Amino acid sequence: MGSNENFINKHFSAIITGIISVAAVFISYFEYHHSVNRTKNEEDMRKHENKINNEFQSQGLSLRRTAREQAEKLNLLDFIMSKRDQIEKFNSDQKQGLIDYMLFAFDNEQVERMVILLSVEEGFFSTQQADETTKTVKKLNEQSLKELIKPISSNINSSEKIYRSYKDGYEYQYATDLYKLNAKNIEILNNKKDLIPLDLREESELLKTHYSAWNKEYLEKKRSYSQEPKPDERFQIIHSESTFPIVAAERFKSKNNEN
Repeated sequence: MGSNENFINKHFSAIITGIISVAAVFISYFEYHHSVNRTKNEEDMRKHENKINNEFQSQGLSLRRTAREQAEKLNLLDFIMSKRDQIEKFNSDQKQGLIDYMLFAFDNEQVERMVILLSVEEGFFSTQQADETTKTVKKLNEQSLKELIKPISSNINSSEKIYRSYKDGYEYQYATDLYKLNAKNIEILNNKKDLIPLDLREESELLKTHYSAWNKEYLEKKRSYSQEPKPDERFQIIHSESTFPIVAAERFKSKNNEN
């Protein structure tokens, strides 16, 4: 094994972003209570998560969330390398569990670069694990685009057109169309949350907050009517609780246009 200093000097620029993701595995694990294997049922996922957690702790690795403040002051590359000897004691299945968890919790491309680099240069992961990681990342990206990003972007485009018509006279028919599109996007973001890219997680929450607030006001206003409003009847939603997050919406559309 080469010296840590040579490794840092040679590869720092290529893997620093990946290192940040891997470091986060150790310092913020308990902030995430998600599965490491999307194909298993909930009980199996909990067992798998607990197994990985137990393996970490048996090797003396600190996973406490209180380590975040301390870790931010460290050189993250040094932090990972300092744990190297302990993690190398993991068997193949345990290392694969670590990869699975990182792919779920962090940016896929960064994890992929990290796994490939540490496989080729240091033998940290096996070549097979690196190849499988690449295949998994490609599959996840395709699935995310098809099942999340494209439908969300399409609904955003549709709602923008409808909202322009709605503002002309605040007619009930357009308010109802907006309500339905909002509900669709809330459903997608909730049901496909495992597919939300790391760089769209904040945007997803902003959109959900707005959609939920707007739909809540729609229903409250609708209940104030003794009967169903007519399609062209004025039905203005003030949506004072949450303005539309324009930048978040544009980020989704931009992500869609990249592919």
